[in-house]
Amino acid sequence: MATIEKRSGKSGTTWRVRIRRTVGPPLSKSFDRKAEAEEWARSIEHKLDVGDHVPSSEARKHTLADAIDKYVTDVLPRARRAKDSARPSIAWRPNSSTQRSRETSA
Repeated sequence: MATIEKRSGKSGTTWRVRIRRTVGPPLSKSFDRKAEAEEWARSIEHKLDVGDHVPSSEARKHTLADAIDKYVTDVLPRARRAKDSARPSIAWRPNSSTQRSRETSA
């Protein structure tokens, strides 16, 4: 269940929505209008009800490159064939120089 609270401050009135989940961290977002806050709360609760993935703010901070780096440093050293396993992971790692060259050629 979402909780919507009115917050008054120096920049005016805002509406904060907090959704507590049994699994994962609580979700929170602020809005200028109450109607927007209610709409967001309904949409997130619907996604949770039907089982859609709702990323938390922590999940949005990490990239695919971060996940690959963590895999290469934490998982591969314990693997049997670490040398062979590292090559595909590093080859698939997003590289900023490769991304820049794709952007300039497009």
